Amino acid sequence: MGSYKLSTEATKDITGIYIFSIRNFGFNQAKKYVTELEAFFTELSEKEELARDASLFAYNLKFYNFKSHVIFYLREEKDTILVVRVLGKHMDFTQHL
Repeated sequence: MGSYKLSTEATKDITGIYIFSIRNFGFNQAKKYVTELEAFFTELSEKEELARDASLFAYNLKFYNFKSHVIFYLREEKDTILVVRVLGKHMDFTQHL
């Protein structure tokens, strides 16, 4: 089974997503979205073929579009990824990576 780690910035991103979602969509929807997001991190760690190359931003960086966000991560070990950032699809990735 795969696993994931969160960078400090990714932790801040998820916290921001959660707070924004509570304010705009309510507690239940916010909790559901973040739970699904975190479950998907595990899936990404197990299924490398889901990701796309983001080495334009950093060596070996991968990304995946998840609903309204883009998950950027690095593979640390065979079944472990480091989630670097979780950014909104319309954000300036160059500025935040």
